[in-house]
Amino acid sequence: SSSSTSQSCHSVKLSIPSPLTPFIKLKPQIQSINSKYRLWHKIFVRVMLSSRLSSTSFSFLSTRLSSSSFRLLSTRLLSSSSSSSSSDNKNKKSNENPVYTFIGAGAMAEAMIAPLCALPPSPSKPVIKINELNKDRSAEVASAFDIEAIPVLEESVEGADMIIMAVKPQNVQAVFERLEPVLSQRPSSDKPVVLSICAGVPIRKFVQGLGCSKVVRSMPNTPSMIQQGMTVWAMNEGGSFTEGEVDMCRGLLACLGSEVMVEDEKFIDMATSISGSGPAYIFLLVESMVDTAVHMGFSRDTATKLVLQTILGSALYAMDTGDHPTILKNSVTSPAGTTASALNELERGSFKTVISDAIWACYRRSLEMGDNDSNIGPGRTRLPSTEFQNFDFSAIQRQQRK
Repeated sequence: SSSSTSQSCHSVKLSIPSPLTPFIKLKPQIQSINSKYRLWHKIFVRVMLSSRLSSTSFSFLSTRLSSSSFRLLSTRLLSSSSSSSSSDNKNKKSNENPVYTFIGAGAMAEAMIAPLCALPPSPSKPVIKINELNKDRSAEVASAFDIEAIPVLEESVEGADMIIMAVKPQNVQAVFERLEPVLSQRPSSDKPVVLSICAGVPIRKFVQGLGCSKVVRSMPNTPSMIQQGMTVWAMNEGGSFTEGEVDMCRGLLACLGSEVMVEDEKFIDMATSISGSGPAYIFLLVESMVDTAVHMGFSRDTATKLVLQTILGSALYAMDTGDHPTILKNSVTSPAGTTASALNELERGSFKTVISDAIWACYRRSLEMGDNDSNIGPGRTRLPSTEFQNFDFSAIQRQQRK
């Protein structure tokens, strides 16, 4: 039945967990993307009610968790984690829940913790622990989700299957110095997976600093706070990840919204300049459009509604059609019309060039934060600076004089 239902769901592969079995008959009713989302929401509501979740957890998930996140959470965490916890960690009992330790409990960590804690009871539902320097914040998060807050950093990672590094980049080294002696005592077969959401910190620093080879580096963005984020992630090439561990990482990052795994870590720095910092570019555009609308005479509330809905609708329309942006732009532009006049001004102001330069500047800064060569991009040489050490620049000068 799983193959037939997946075909009726626009070729989306679904592994329906046991709690959804009574509701399989609803799947053939799906007729479109919108109705699919509404249907999954109804299914989700009934499952959550049958699980007798707290009103807070139910309200959060039913209103905020996207259907794609729910599918990944249910299929990856409830189905795959149970097998990984027994086969990948041989020192653990098969009925023992995996343990996730969050180092840092900021807003991004909370966005990941909330959906995990709201999952139905299951042998594969992870046990969440946090370590947060701010005592008030630690107590707040622990109380909100009924999880354990461990004040001693070294004790917080004992028995952890996954360590989520959610601290500020400048604090990473201090964490390394305290955790490395603890993790080095664990046998290689029992080393935890380390998943980082720290901006600009490369995988090699975690491998060297913690002595763990199974390191995942990810780059989420601020829409992750409402489970509408875009997270790009990569695994350490030298880490022998099992299929179950990969699924655990994918399921965890799905808590934040959409996720894309890349084969090479270099794409993480690139993604930082696109999806990571991208929301700031959009917010600047929103600010400019709203301020101009207010200048024209709209109230700020009305101007904000017009701009935000226009951007949201345009993004959804582009995703739904799949057309090239140029085609979409031309569909709005009439010869000698209002849109054509506006686009002409943007072109005269080098709009595309400014956006491109901003993205390249962001990419270079991300490379610099990771102690990598940033001498790349338009107007820059693509050769690493070390290759110029033995270069004969006098030959160029002689050629220029000729």
